[in-house]
Amino acid sequence: MQPRLIDTHCHLQFTQYDQDRDIIIKRSLEQGIGLIAVGTSLTDSLAAVRLAEQYPQDPVWAAVGVHPTNDDLGDFSINGLKSLLMPPPGGAGSGSAGKVVAVGECGLDFARLEPDDLATRQLQADTFEQHILQAKQYDKPLIIHTRDQAGDYGAYDEVLKILIRHQVKKFVMHCYSGDWARAERFLELGGYLSFTGIITFPKSEIMQEVARRAPIDRIMVETDAPFLAPQAFRGRRNEPVYVAEVVKKLAELRIVNSAEVGATTTNNAKIFFSLS
Repeated sequence: MQPRLIDTHCHLQFTQYDQDRDIIIKRSLEQGIGLIAVGTSLTDSLAAVRLAEQYPQDPVWAAVGVHPTNDDLGDFSINGLKSLLMPPPGGAGSGSAGKVVAVGECGLDFARLEPDDLATRQLQADTFEQHILQAKQYDKPLIIHTRDQAGDYGAYDEVLKILIRHQVKKFVMHCYSGDWARAERFLELGGYLSFTGIITFPKSEIMQEVARRAPIDRIMVETDAPFLAPQAFRGRRNEPVYVAEVVKKLAELRIVNSAEVGATTTNNAKIFFSLS
């Protein structure tokens, strides 16, 4: 099937879906919504790949990486990441050609770090750079996680520096929550911005401004399920079908119709992730 919308970032391999995962995916596919299951650790990434492989003819894909706050970070294995990007013949993940479409999520997360915790900041940066090198080697786009303490944009500034140093061109700022000034910098580098249900929250004016001003051909939509359910479903477990609420809000902010936003963001995702 050709999806009408693509949830470019969700975590359906998480335990929150152990009781009804197939039902959630079936509901998404029936409503014309494709999805990318994004890994947060090496083990979790393998689960995402295996999930995608269960739907060989459907628009279900995977991304592999280690989240900057994951416990795996201290024992990060470059060979483990390589094995997911290029699985051995007949081994775990074999037959996944075309199903692993990105490296990530990876990046920097300073939200709960003390300012003097330089060791953790360096570990996050080093691991992020390892992801960048593998993305370049295997010609995959990067899904970048960036989060700061309220009112601060230090992690965003550090991500910018790293991207510039490595001359990274193909990346998306997942669940973008920075300001417009930094969004412009990411866009200048060639990056994309991806928006979640946060833009539907009443007090998300800064992110709504970015969603309104960003070029339509450089934005994508996601749920980050099971987290961040849109305002209409606050308090519930999120799922890919709710990505339609993000599209609806984007259309409202940009004063265009939802069909246009849906078609454009879906096409953007197909181009960015080289989806077939």
